[in-house]
Order: sequence, then C-alpha cells, then structure tokens
Amino acid sequence: MLVLLVVALLFGVLGYATFAFGCLTFDFFLFADYLTNVLARHNIHIIFSLLLGTLGAAVAYGIAGLFLMFLSK
Repeated sequence: MLVLLVVALLFGVLGYATFAFGCLTFDFFLFADYLTNVLARHNIHIIFSLLLGTLGAAVAYGIAGLFLMFLSK
C-alpha cells in the first residue's frame, strides 16, 4: 500500500495526473479492505467494520486526493 502511495505521489510530481489518481484509487480499495479487517479483528460487528473502514479510507484518501490535485498543477 505504501509503495503504491509513493508511486502516486511520484506520478503527481512528474505531471502524470491520470496515472497518479489511478494509483490512488486502487490504493483506496486496498486501504479500505485493510481497515475493515483491522476493525473486524477487534470484535466490531462486520457491518459496522465495513462502513467504518470504507468511510475512514474515503476521508483519508479524499485528503490525499486534494493534496495530489494541488501537487500536480
């Protein structure tokens, strides 16, 4: 996950915004799955862990997407 995030930032710095946002979108799904698994292992109900994991990933990658948008201009 971290390598893909670094690759997305590298593409953003180099000016390849399409590839950067593609990598960031793929990494979003990996991070949402990771958060869902972590929450499920801590005895949180599976529905709540799915919702919280996806919502947490959406907030984190929303902020990263804004940063990447300003970086690639």
